[in-house]
Amino acid sequence: MRFTIALMVCCLLAACGKPVKPEFDREQVILQRHFMSSAELASAAQARGLIGKERGFAVWSPSDNQCDVYLQQPKAVDDDITMTLGHEVLHCLIGQYH
Repeated sequence: MRFTIALMVCCLLAACGKPVKPEFDREQVILQRHFMSSAELASAAQARGLIGKERGFAVWSPSDNQCDVYLQQPKAVDDDITMTLGHEVLHCLIGQYH
């Protein structure tokens, strides 16, 4: 009984996220990451007219097939910053998917 309840909870939690809807599909990009402090990140986002990008953001340059990912240095395995890295790299590969 406990196992069934636990399984149901896991399934419900997994279904709570937004579905991924790819804008396009790039198989290869040149990825450049930029680790910076939270103040530098806020300044870099503001310089690009981006609001609400405290965790990080990605900028695609079609002229040279490069995607720049800006974020803070991760401090632990699977911390919020590491998750942000994966989120932003996915933007590089499939565009505005959410």
